[in-house]
This record gives sequence, C-alpha cells and structure tokens, in this order.
Amino acid sequence: MDARKRPSRPWGGAPASLLLCAALAACGGGDGGNSGVAPQITTQPLALTGLVGESVQFSVAASGTPAPAFAWLLDGTTLADGALAAGRCAGATVSGAATATVTLAALPQACDGATLRARASNGSTPDALSNEVTLTVQSRPQVLTAPADLRVAAPAAASFSVQAGGRPAPTIQWQVSTDAGEHWSDVPGATATQYTIEATSAADNGKRVRAMLSNVHGSTASNAAQLTVDAITPATLTLVAGNLGGPGSVDGSGAAARFYEPAAVARDAAGIVYVADTRNHTIRRITPEGAVDTLAGAAGDRGSSDGIGAAARFDNPMALAVDAAGNIVVADTGNRTIRRITPDGTVSTVAGAAGQSGSADGAAAQARFASPVALAFDAAGRLVVADADNCTLRLVGADGAVSTLSGAAGDCGSADGPAAGARLSFPGALALASDGVLYVADRGNATLRRVAADGALTTLAGVAGEPGTTDGNGSAARLGDVAGLAAGAGGSLWLSEAQNGTLRRCTAAGDVSTVVDYPALGSGDAPRFNRPGGLAADGSGGVLLADSGNHVLRTVTPGGVVGTLAGAAALSGSSDGAGAAARFYAPRGLALDAAGRLLVADTQNHTVRRIAADGSVSTVAGSAGSPGTAQLNAPAAVAADAAGNVYVADVGNHVIRKISAAGAMSVLAGKPGVSGSADGPADAARFFVPYGVAVDGAGNVYVADTGNQTVRRIAPDGTVSTLAGSARAAGSADGAGAAARFNGPSALAFDGSRLWVADRNGRTLRQVTLDGSVSTLAGRAGEAGSSDGPGTLARFAAPEGLAFDAAGNAYVADSGNGTVRRVTPGGVVSTVVGTPGRSGVRLGADGRLAEPMGVAVLGPGRLAIATANGIVRAELP
Repeated sequence: MDARKRPSRPWGGAPASLLLCAALAACGGGDGGNSGVAPQITTQPLALTGLVGESVQFSVAASGTPAPAFAWLLDGTTLADGALAAGRCAGATVSGAATATVTLAALPQACDGATLRARASNGSTPDALSNEVTLTVQSRPQVLTAPADLRVAAPAAASFSVQAGGRPAPTIQWQVSTDAGEHWSDVPGATATQYTIEATSAADNGKRVRAMLSNVHGSTASNAAQLTVDAITPATLTLVAGNLGGPGSVDGSGAAARFYEPAAVARDAAGIVYVADTRNHTIRRITPEGAVDTLAGAAGDRGSSDGIGAAARFDNPMALAVDAAGNIVVADTGNRTIRRITPDGTVSTVAGAAGQSGSADGAAAQARFASPVALAFDAAGRLVVADADNCTLRLVGADGAVSTLSGAAGDCGSADGPAAGARLSFPGALALASDGVLYVADRGNATLRRVAADGALTTLAGVAGEPGTTDGNGSAARLGDVAGLAAGAGGSLWLSEAQNGTLRRCTAAGDVSTVVDYPALGSGDAPRFNRPGGLAADGSGGVLLADSGNHVLRTVTPGGVVGTLAGAAALSGSSDGAGAAARFYAPRGLALDAAGRLLVADTQNHTVRRIAADGSVSTVAGSAGSPGTAQLNAPAAVAADAAGNVYVADVGNHVIRKISAAGAMSVLAGKPGVSGSADGPADAARFFVPYGVAVDGAGNVYVADTGNQTVRRIAPDGTVSTLAGSARAAGSADGAGAAARFNGPSALAFDGSRLWVADRNGRTLRQVTLDGSVSTLAGRAGEAGSSDGPGTLARFAAPEGLAFDAAGNAYVADSGNGTVRRVTPGGVVSTVVGTPGRSGVRLGADGRLAEPMGVAVLGPGRLAIATANGIVRAELP
C-alpha cells in the first residue's frame, strides 16, 4: 500500500514510540533524559591481618549511576569517623568511614575477629552490600610477666618463669649469660615457660637469665634476671659410735680419703703414687705427704671422653704405668682402650676405640683390645699390654700402633716357646724386674711366666691348671689368682694373690715364698687383705698394694709389715662399748626411745642396739650372728612409743616385733618365717619383708610392707589392715586406699596427723592420711637425681630413712646420693648433709656420708645418721 494512503492513528498524531517513552517517564522509569543505574560491587574488600596498635585499610569499589556513596559497617553497625567508644574494637580510631577506603587505627587485641562490609548507594535501588570480611588482629611477642631475680643457697634448684603474650603464640627460648649480659647463649631444650637449674653451684653465681620470645612478627627479649647463689655452710659430722671406713670417693689425707675397689697402683720418680680407683672410674693421686686428690675423671660417672681433669671420663680403669716422661698410661678396661694422662691432667686416647672389642693389630684407633687389664714398660721402653680375654700380650708403640707380642687371639693355652707358638690363658699382672726381665702372671694357668724381648715365653713358677698355696721352687710351687706383680730386690718379684689373700715373693731362680698370709680374708681391726690387687715398688724394697676389697692402699715393708697409706677399711662387728670401740654391721633404722636414747636396727648383726648419751653402746635384743625365727633376722627399722615399748620391722622373719619396756620381746603381728599379705588378727596376718615401722600417739603401729608394696596398720588390739596400696602391685599412682600404688616403700614417719612414706624405688616422698588417701609430696616417680627445690621439681636417688623435727620438717636419708635432705611441711627439699656424688664418710666440717640408711632427730639442728658401719652426729648450720 502506498504510505501516503495509510489510515490515521486513532489516539492522535504523535508517534507511538514517543508516547511510550513519555508514559515511562511519567511512571518514574526515567529522569526525563538522565536515566540512573543502581550500584553494584565491582571489587570486594579483602580479609586483613593487623598488629595491635597499628592500622589496617579496607577498600571497596562499586559502579552505578550516579556514582555511589559508601558506608562501612563494623559487626553490623555503621561506622563514623573518630574514636570508637563501644563494641569489641573500642579504642580504635576510624577514618574514611564514608569513602571507598576505611582506615582502622590503634587496633586493640579485642578487635580480633571483627567483621566489616561496605554499603554502596546512589539513590537507585537496591543498595549494594559487599561481602563480609574478617579482621584478624595479631601482635608481636610481649613479656606479660618477666623472670625475677633469684637468690638461692647451693645446691638448691633455681627456677625462672615467664608469661608470654602475642598472636600467634610465641615460642620461648631461654638464654644464659655468664658475662653480665654481654653475650648470650641458648640453653638447649629450655623452651617452656619455666627454666630450672636443678642443682645450683658456685659456678652459677652471677648468671643472667632471660627468655627470648619469637613469632612471625619478630622477637622480644625479657629483662635479664640475675641469679645469686650463696654457698651453704656444710654440716659438721662427729662420730657417735662404730667404724666409718669403707668405699667412697673422698679426697683428703691418709685415713680421711676414700676409694672404691682400687685395682692398680703406680709410683713415679718423684714418689707420687697413682691409683686406678676402678669403681669410681677415676685416677687418684697421693703425694709423698699422703694427701689424696683426684687427677682425672669424675667419681661415679663412667664414660670415654678425653679432656682435662674432671672433664675426662673412664670406665673401670684397671691398670697403670708411668713412662719416662712422667705420663701416666691407663688400661681403661671397660672402654677397651689405652689412655694417657700428662702431668697436668690432660687425658687422651692412645690406642683402641671406646666400646669396640676385638683383637686387630694396627694403627692407634684401628687397633682393638678385648680386655686390657695390665700394663708395663719392658727393658726397651716398649709398652706391653696384657689383653686378658684375647689371651695375648700386645705392644703399643709411641705412635699408638699396636702389634701382638705373644700368644694368639682367642687361642688360650699354656705353651712355652717362641712367640708364634706360645700360649697364655687370661694373662694378668705384668712387671719389669730389676734385672730387666719382664714377667706376666698367667692367671688362667696359675703360673708365672718370663717374657723375652721377642715374645718367647718360659714358665718360671707354678704348674698350669694346678692352683694352690704351696711354697717351693719352680714347678714345685703352686700359685693362686695372682692379681699384682712388682719388682723386688735382686731381680725378685712380689706377687699378690686375690683369692688367697696373700702376698708372696718369687726370686729370679723361681723360689716362691709367702711373705704375708692372712688365713681369713676380710676387714677386721687387724690388717687383713681382701682381694689384694695391683702392686708397685715403693723405692725402698717394699711394695704398695691396692687392697681392692678393703678400699685402701697398703704399704708392705721388705719384712712383711703391713700398714695403710690411704683410705679406711670397713670394720664390722658386734662389740658393745663406747664410741669407736663399739662395732656395728650395716646398721639401718634409727629412733629415739621414751628416755631419749638412740635405738639402732643393727641389720646384719640381727640385733637392736641402744646408744646412751655418753656414747656407750649396748645390745637390747637379738643375738649377733644368730638369725632365726626365735630371734631377729635382719631387723631394718625401729620405733618407740611413749610407754617405752619398741617396735621392730623384722625383715627376714616377715613379722613386726615388740620389745617391752622391761626388755621382753614378742611377735606383735605376723608369723615368723611365713610371708604373705593377709589382713586380720595379729597371728593370722602376714607381711612380706617389711622394712619400715612407725607408731602414733593412739598406739597404732604402721608398717611399710615393702615386698607387698603396701602400707599396713596394726590397731592396738593387734588387728592388721591394709591402709593403702594393693598387694604385690607396684606403681606410683596417688589415690585412695587400694587405688594407690607404691614402689618399694622403705621407711615411715608420723607427723601427728599424716604418715610419710619414703618410696625408695619410686624415688619419691609420699603422704598417707589416716583414711588411706595417698599423695606425692616431693620427687617424681621413677626419676632419680639430687635436685633440691619445691615438690616435683626435687629429685631423690634412693630415699631410705625418715624422721621429723619439732617444726614439722622431715629429714630423709637419701642413700643413693649419699646425703640427708630436709623437706619442709610445704614440700620444699634442700640438702643439709653431704654432697651428691661424693660418697664416703668424712668427719668434721663439710662432712660426707656413705649410703646413709637411717636418720633420727636428736634435737634442734642435730641429727643422728646411720652410715657405713657406724653412727654419726650432724650439727646443722
């Protein structure tokens, strides 16, 4: 159709499209030519992490027409510029709250976890909301509570603590400075909030201690706390009764010194004597004046370290020799090495490798020994080693190179002849006679052999495989277990025989004679040998002898007169008498009777003894040397009541005995010779090696039933019940009654309301209430040590005896440490007598103890202690 002929619009002349636009505008669909667009978020804000006290910025972007305005919401509340007065972020300041970028400054830690989002609006609907994001607030490490300066008395523990803040939680590393804070070093493993120096010494005095706190935001050091260590005034010891000789490790002069099974002795050109103190793992030195000190090693601490003096370690050294330069050569038997000590105490390893057994010859560290037990320099100055378990004699050159001189490794025998065919059986002592001939004690064959320079062997005395004590010439003589050899006059030799307890002489022609013969080995008041060991010529025709079993060094004149150079033998016996005239045999438990006299459980004498105020000793009950069910059998503990009755833990008989004030002894509970764990009436009850006993004011008797791992109660009517623990169930659990566990309860003491228990094998001090509730007061189960300090920070080695003073302090005989410890009612432990690791009795100021087994309080600041074969009095500072 022709457009010019279209029909006209019924609504008028305006085009339909224009009319539609007008209608839309009238309805609000436009602005009459400037149309709007609702906002949309084009860039979302990001979750951010900020630091306390610092600021963060959140940003957003949005589109829309007209350009949108912004508002920020914190935890759903619209923000305004300025300081926030409320909410989790109170204290922070806000800027840019109405812009696309908001800043939160001075962030508090409480703002951690706050949420933010932005709203965009421009008058068009709907408004746009961003995603909600979280603010994480972290912080650099902060010291909330700093370590404080400490002052302690050695050897008390010193504990420093720090409270750390920071997000994330910082790590802790304790550091120590020994130069007033100039330089710091990390303490290995000290990464907890508390750092403890378990046993302080004078070397710790003046130390600075600090904690270094670190996280991803940096490190912060605490202040430096200063440690002051006061040396404590040691207790003074005096003898009450008995004898105090025996093993130990005490430096001193003559009889004040202590050794522990010394095996060898050597003497240098200046007259200084050196001792292989075998069980102490040390090398000792004795001056010509008789003063004893420790040249190298640390008593009781075996090892293989080289070093100077106490820094070095040995393992059961058994032989010594002195070279031409004055160096001491050591057969370090337990380490299977040869060591050298220079005159200044520097220790080095000459040949062998610690802990590696073998028979290989070769250069120094490549060579191997099985059991080097004896040393000597031959006429050519070569070092000869008796390698017992290899059945060989070895040579060690100046450079440490090792070769075999005689015998064949692992092929033991008794053949004489050239080196290649010669055989030995567990060769022992070596000595170079004054005529330049080398001899070896062939212990396995019970013969004395001559060693030629080329290793050829000739038997001088004895017959292989026929030990004995017969004197005579050559094969007519019989030898025992020869443990020591030394040169005598005219090419002769001194021989010590360990099992026979004799000292003999053999001439160069093979004539054997006995010089000193003790028919009974032991340690009685008259000198007797007990496993005599190494010998050394004394320079005047006599010898020095390591009397191993008696723990002393002896002198023997050419005529056979025996004296003691250093140390003191353990003298046991059962004699009554006053003070040093009395004899005990392994006394343990102590207690005061109703009259204030000291009672002693004289364990190996099977008696109960009493010591009066003047030191006189008498026997109360039992028969020395005669244990039996009708007598006492290894009594271990005593207790007394106010009526004068004495109660005895009769270990070997498994019973508790009662000795009346009149001296009559009866069985209080149990059946002699019959063990068990039954409760019930006295005669039906059973115990198993009870080691401890205590009595309360109401007449109840308490028993440490050691073998049963329980604590028992005997009522005044004789009825026996189990107060705590479960029969034969060892452990360390605290708890009520049968739920509790003990591990070797060995001693008891009653403080008036609670029973204290020395839990020996658990190495703890326990408390038992009268209803049977058990708790641990001090020490930590199964952890041996000597640390002083509060509660579970303290350590015991073997708590044995217990006693209380009037102030409620407990005293513990810690036999494994050789000390007596004081424990306050609050559980703070300190060492008041003895020095840990320094065993052996020493009287006087700075007194020392040897395995103290019992303790009793004599009065304020005065203790009686059972140690060695005697009783000492300790005057506390």
